[in-house]
Amino acid sequence: MSNENRKLTFDRIVTLILLAVIIVLAVVILMKLVRNAGDVDMTRRQGGDVRSNEISVMVQNMEKETFIQITTIGAEVTNALDSYSLTSDVGGKVTEILVEKNQSVSKGDIIAYVDPSVPGAEYKVQPVVSSLSGVIDDVKVYVGQTISSSTAIASVGSVGELEITAKLPERYLSTIKVGMEATFTTAAWPNDEMKATVKSISSTVNTSNRTFTVTLTVDPDERLKAGMYVTLSLTTDIEEGVLMLPTTAIGTYINDPCVYVVEDGKATRRLVTTGKSEKGRSIITSGLNVGERVVVKGTVTEGSALKIVE
Repeated sequence: MSNENRKLTFDRIVTLILLAVIIVLAVVILMKLVRNAGDVDMTRRQGGDVRSNEISVMVQNMEKETFIQITTIGAEVTNALDSYSLTSDVGGKVTEILVEKNQSVSKGDIIAYVDPSVPGAEYKVQPVVSSLSGVIDDVKVYVGQTISSSTAIASVGSVGELEITAKLPERYLSTIKVGMEATFTTAAWPNDEMKATVKSISSTVNTSNRTFTVTLTVDPDERLKAGMYVTLSLTTDIEEGVLMLPTTAIGTYINDPCVYVVEDGKATRRLVTTGKSEKGRSIITSGLNVGERVVVKGTVTEGSALKIVE
């Protein structure tokens, strides 16, 4: 066989091999296209979404709500006292005081002695007696003080029903009202929640610690004893008709609070201002309107395509 024939034969073999490779590649590509088309068709029939760039999120429809702030503080069970002033029948110098605050006294008990002597005349020291039974809630004079017959030496309270006494920071003066309901628990029965009602609010503020006293009535309960420490939960703020969101739904953008609002199926960044927070929820004071939908779960950015899930 001549060299020319050999070359022709070789060229035909190479050509056949190339054709075979092309055919195989074409078949493989065609099979992949058919398979992908089938997968897409199956996904569509099953209600699936082939747009893989959508982010699944949960949203909240903005509606007006009531914000309630609960403050928990320590308080004490005390006896309700109707207080009366005890005075001396004579004026003079106080020589001895026999009682102190929170001491129980009976009608007729001597609480102090007063010397009515004046220059040039000496008299027998006179006792001051309690005119009723109760508990001394304040001693108003000191030994050596000169008093008149109208000076209150001490005040005594007649023991009544149990109540709760609590001291609150003065910032709550504008929100605490007589008649507000509260709850409390005791160390002895921590799982039993009991009810109380605001009875009175002190007319003055303690200048040393900037607190005021709140007194609450309680229902009779044989488990309660005067002097018990209780944990009191009191409503210290109520705001009607406000917009609120989970605090975790509020992010920041260049150090400003922001949220993401659903608009045309996408996330739109919205700057907001926030107010008070309580139990993981915060008041939105500006930036949102009633009826808008806000992303509360899901990590999104400006322009993210959204898939809303329940």
